[in-house]
Amino acid sequence: MPTTGPHACDSNPAPLALTARCSELSRTINFLTGAIMSYGAELLSRRFDPEGAAELEAEFPRIACVDIYCMLVAAGLDLDRDSHLRLTAFCQCTREQLADMHWEQARMIITLREPAMQTEQHSHPSYGWLIVNNCQETYEA
Repeated sequence: MPTTGPHACDSNPAPLALTARCSELSRTINFLTGAIMSYGAELLSRRFDPEGAAELEAEFPRIACVDIYCMLVAAGLDLDRDSHLRLTAFCQCTREQLADMHWEQARMIITLREPAMQTEQHSHPSYGWLIVNNCQETYEA
């Protein structure tokens, strides 16, 4: 049965579209630029949106996909769920077909945004989730 849409194992898949939040956008962009290039990637573009977003587009050898993924996390990016799933599938597919496609070029586009609101005391984005979604209830017998 034919499949529709791009798949992580296609020979020319659509670019990996990633979305993340980060603090200090300009500093993060500068760090990512150097870090991505250190893995043999070619930086294709850097775009800045006046509304506080930025976008990086890069091409890299597929063999470096796990290193790129680790670097994005180590850089402090708060990748959204879909970005984690895309990267995981991409890395697993590359590993399974290593002999066939490890030197192919992969393209990724990372869209970065600063968190909308952040307090100094609780700067981690997931901290608010613990407060808002707590399950502490009192039951009387």
